[in-house]
Amino acid sequence: NNNNNNNKKSKKNKLSSSHNYVLSNADPFAPLKEIAELTLKDVAMSFRFAVDSTRRDFQSGKFMSGLLPRAQKVVDRMTTATGMARGKGIPAPVTGGEGTPAVVSGDIDALNFCAAMRVFAEWRVLRQVPPGYKGYAVGMTLGQKDIVQNIAKIEQAVHSFVDYRIERSEDGEEPVTSPTLRDLLRYEVDTGIQDVSKLPRLKEKSAAMGLLWVRRQLQYQTAIFANVMDVPTRFESTRAAVQSAYDEVYNKYHGWAVQKIFSYSFQAAPDASEIYNYMNPHRLEEVQMEAQSRFLGDGKRRFRRSDDQSSDNPLERFGRHIGKEWDKLAGNVVQEWDKLARNVGQEWDKVARNVGQIFGQRQQQPQSLTPSMEAPALETEVLDVDDSDAKELEMENYINQEMEKDAYEHIRAYLEVAVPLLADLESLFDEFNMDDPTKV
Repeated sequence: NNNNNNNKKSKKNKLSSSHNYVLSNADPFAPLKEIAELTLKDVAMSFRFAVDSTRRDFQSGKFMSGLLPRAQKVVDRMTTATGMARGKGIPAPVTGGEGTPAVVSGDIDALNFCAAMRVFAEWRVLRQVPPGYKGYAVGMTLGQKDIVQNIAKIEQAVHSFVDYRIERSEDGEEPVTSPTLRDLLRYEVDTGIQDVSKLPRLKEKSAAMGLLWVRRQLQYQTAIFANVMDVPTRFESTRAAVQSAYDEVYNKYHGWAVQKIFSYSFQAAPDASEIYNYMNPHRLEEVQMEAQSRFLGDGKRRFRRSDDQSSDNPLERFGRHIGKEWDKLAGNVVQEWDKLARNVGQEWDKVARNVGQIFGQRQQQPQSLTPSMEAPALETEVLDVDDSDAKELEMENYINQEMEKDAYEHIRAYLEVAVPLLADLESLFDEFNMDDPTKV
């Protein structure tokens, strides 16, 4: 018996020392350049893959054939990254059948979910923040950092779960698999990591706490997308739609300082039309060519390449890469966030002031958050302009309208995946009574 115990301990120690924290690494498992190529539909398919790929009757070839090459590449990277995160000899869990509701809530491979969330977190910063909006980028980048930090909590818990199961496994039993999200919450309750008598209050460094805040990030962005589809029928403006999403998801959980950061970010946000034009560079290039042909005809002035930054034309700014701004901004954001994490009490006011200074470094002209959705065609005054200027305005209006249509199409595809996923997670947290109301 002593020999068996020693062998198990030796095996556990060996496994623990070989754990890979791939999904929460500072550098994402997929290059940012590849993630920036994705559309919102592609991001939705990464979530679809996370949910479906471990199901019993999942047909990998059929699924992959339905993806564009850029999405296939990122899904392949997800598969490689989750395999490394599981560890040698640890298979993925087997979940419910493809296309059918899960038997129980949370029947989703935890590492697959984390991988999709990491793609989502990086894509939001790369494709929801046009260049030049540093203030807005601060809020979005803090959201990205929050997701990565909470993925780390889940990833750590997955390794602990696997070690725990291996230590207690007997010869002849089925091999230990990595956990589902449900498995993780059950494990934390059964092992006393979560004090049942204190629920819904959660232990800070736990899978449940990590999943709680990752879920809220996903819920917030999904609520924004859903709400902007209801302008002007339900919301009179896009600003009202975004504010409603914040109030629904975060308002009661955020203290004054965090609310202030979000407020700064809202004030510094670009128009909806700029975000829509930046979300899908592939369609933007097509629409620019269509506009050129329709309004200028052959032989007329053509658009510059989107990576040519020598022009000040706003249409040509849409496709510029965010890389340079990201590098400058990341250092400031990390410093501010680390201050916030170390000094939850007394440093709140200082963080808010410092973040305010970051916003002030490059002040944009006052502009509404995303007003263009309630007015698809830009209103223009009657000006004394020549025919060339008039055509340029027509082209800009045409591009904005076409890119709004494209954005709506992608949002609908995203909601088809995200809404049922969030409903499942809500059911999971309700069942385990883990919707912690503590403010941050």
